[in-house]
Formats: sequence, structure tokens, C-alpha cells
Amino acid sequence: MNNNDGCSRRTAEKKRRGHARELLPNVISLRISDEEKTVLETLGNKMEKSTSELMREAMLRWLSRQRGKGSDPAAG
Repeated sequence: MNNNDGCSRRTAEKKRRGHARELLPNVISLRISDEEKTVLETLGNKMEKSTSELMREAMLRWLSRQRGKGSDPAAG
């Protein structure tokens, strides 16, 4: 399931059927280990979500927790 555009076969199929969500304009590159990639792909398949969706959700949860602690992650 190695696809240069970052889409899984499932996501590509959804796009062909017209069910894919609107493409987001910004890209952030992230280096991860082979093991981390495998875990994300496995979880994504089980949850029927793309790796990007999983990472977006994780980032939003982290940002929410940071704000709840009274810290501003954007302040650096």
C-alpha cells in the first residue's frame, strides 16, 4: 500500500466514487519510523480513515489539551 500521493487504495476508491472530502490546501511533512507507519496504516484501515485524517485528529486533540492546560502552543 505504498502510494506516492499519500492516499490509500480505500481513499482513492472513495475519490473515484465522488465521496472524498474537499482537499485541504496545506501539507506538512513528518518523518516517522517504519513501525509507526505500519501502526497508522493498520489503524486507518480498521477505522476507515486515511493517515492524514488520523494525524489531523491527533494534532487537534493535542492542541485542545494544551489549551486546556492554559498554555498557548502557538506562543512558542
